[in-house]
Amino acid sequence: MSNINTDEKLGFLMTIIPSVWYSKYFESRIHTNTYFHRDYYFVGLIVYHDLDGNFVNGWKYEQGRITGRLEAATAKGENTIAFTTPEATYKVREGLKSIFGPEDQSGNLSGGTLGEAVVTGNYSGGDNGTIPPDFWDNLPESLPHNPGVPNGGGGNSSGGYYGGDGNSYGSGSNTYAVTISLDIPSTMTLGTGYTITTVINPPKTLSYISYQIKNIATDQDYTIQSTPELICSTRAYRPGNYSLKAVVLFADGSNRSSNTININIQFPYYTEIIANATVLSQMNSAWAETKISNGSGLYAERGFAIYLNTGLNTYQFGSVGNLDRKNPCTSALVKANISISWFDPKDPRQGAQYPVATFHTHPPYLCGSSRRPVGPSGLDISYLATDYVNFVYDYTGTNGYLYFNHGIDDPAKIYHFGLERGKYKD
Repeated sequence: MSNINTDEKLGFLMTIIPSVWYSKYFESRIHTNTYFHRDYYFVGLIVYHDLDGNFVNGWKYEQGRITGRLEAATAKGENTIAFTTPEATYKVREGLKSIFGPEDQSGNLSGGTLGEAVVTGNYSGGDNGTIPPDFWDNLPESLPHNPGVPNGGGGNSSGGYYGGDGNSYGSGSNTYAVTISLDIPSTMTLGTGYTITTVINPPKTLSYISYQIKNIATDQDYTIQSTPELICSTRAYRPGNYSLKAVVLFADGSNRSSNTININIQFPYYTEIIANATVLSQMNSAWAETKISNGSGLYAERGFAIYLNTGLNTYQFGSVGNLDRKNPCTSALVKANISISWFDPKDPRQGAQYPVATFHTHPPYLCGSSRRPVGPSGLDISYLATDYVNFVYDYTGTNGYLYFNHGIDDPAKIYHFGLERGKYKD
């Protein structure tokens, strides 16, 4: 290759080492692996040396994606790969465009042509290297129902989560199955990202895969994505119960459906909500404002609804309710009116703003000669506890009570009451 600024000529040796699995099923496709392109079924190693035979770098691939890096070894051992570079002469072929596949399929890079170094050589033979026998143990020679795949798929070695054996079709040597798996457990929290991985056993050339999600309550199907890729990444956008599947359209025009995986998307647990830095910051700010009087002993509670916006994957907050200041010693009620709104698009692929909790504060008690209980009041519990996760910021007090002569900056904490996680009905 030529440096476009200095015209310096650069070259290297690229060695492709396919796994037994790839060699068995895709020997005819190995030539499609080039410097600019990896076959999306490729499993193996690609190693680079300079023209003097010095190791530069190396990469482990699984289904066309980098999953590991080789390091230069200081000594030979059972986990090293030994290479002997034979003497060879090379002739760089002129006038080539950037090659993205076989040599008869070329294309231009954006901004101009960058010729790939395609060489022919007169090799003198020699040892091309050895691979430890156990190196590919997690990539079996024959395909089970759930072979190891990248990005935490359904393989035994990769620890994925999968939902059944898939559907087998045909007979004899033509039998194959389409199986999907998840990279996380099927019960997940609203807003969580997850990846669906498809395995075709044995592999077969495909056109595209339609990844689908069904709302079990309404029995309505939605297409998450149509793609030629064996993985689909998405997010738990809407609470409820759903089923996932993949429908594969093969290059020969046939199609097959995978197994189905049922998923349950739940509102976040109260400890997840309060552990969020944005939520905690908002609560602390409200508490600081609660302790500020207008100078005449009048205080106001702060309160707001807490929402999870699954489109933006962030927590958001409703408007602060009822800022009317009152004297907590004489007023029977100092309440923050919390307004909670819902917008549900009904589409599990679309983000929305879901109310997941309520929050309010209790004001200081700097008057009289009596006391009041700390934490959620009886009114709090009767008004909020049955439907939501709730938090109240209040003083810790002494033996469950806050006395009239307490300090404005005495210790305080956030109390949880009500549900442990929100509930949702279709």
